[in-house]
Amino acid sequence: MTAARILLLVLLVIVAVPATLFTIQNLGWTAQLSVDLHVWASRLKAPMPVPYLMWISFGVGILTGMISIPALKAAFASGALKDDFGGPTG
Repeated sequence: MTAARILLLVLLVIVAVPATLFTIQNLGWTAQLSVDLHVWASRLKAPMPVPYLMWISFGVGILTGMISIPALKAAFASGALKDDFGGPTG
């Protein structure tokens, strides 16, 4: 086995196993999700298991980061955005 395969196996054990156990253990816990924006309000039809809400939130966060980081890099590289922190950019 190569070092990369060993590292991936260790990463799988450290991340996937606890995530799977968390999901299995908490499938019984549900939450009624609602949002009220004073001009529009919405609510889920039925309570949703907490692990599903967590995985949806995690996926949306990863997707948002994957989309926004390249866009921000391009904007800073083109000079469209100024770095107001005073540090070097590069």
